[in-house]
Order: sequence, then structure tokens, then C-alpha cells
Amino acid sequence: MRLTFNKWFSRFFTKKEIRILVAKAKPKEATVLFVLFACEQLRALEVGRWVHSYIENNGTPFHVHIGMALADMYSTCGSLEDAHHT
Repeated sequence: MRLTFNKWFSRFFTKKEIRILVAKAKPKEATVLFVLFACEQLRALEVGRWVHSYIENNGTPFHVHIGMALADMYSTCGSLEDAHHT
């Protein structure tokens, strides 16, 4: 049986747990990138928006990698308007 990333990740974290992890961990760029990739794979647009808001409101450095990850996540989740404004 082939285990997709979505199924693998969802076995370890729920959307609520992702928010808690990010809020408590004071994540660095690599962590933010991983979480945004997970949001993209899970099509968790609302969590991705929350992570984006967290980045903006908590002083997480906003490098080009994070911008690209946000644009990818938004476009994959079907929010092209948000992807364009990232």
C-alpha cells in the first residue's frame, strides 16, 4: 500500500495541532516552510492563512523562500487572489 504525504502527515498532526505547534514553537524559516508545505499538501487553506498571519504579526523573517511557499500553498488551495498578493 502506497502512503501519500497527506495520509502520513495527517496521521501525526491535525489542523488544530499545527496551529498550536507554530504558536508555541516560535518557528524559524525551515519550520515555517515545512508547515506551509504541509498546508499545501493537506489543502488546509484556513490553516495556511493563519500561518501567514502569524508570520506577519510575530516578526518571523519574511524571506523569498517563505514568499514562494505561501504563493504555492495559496495557488494549490485554489486561492489565486491570495497567491497573487503574496
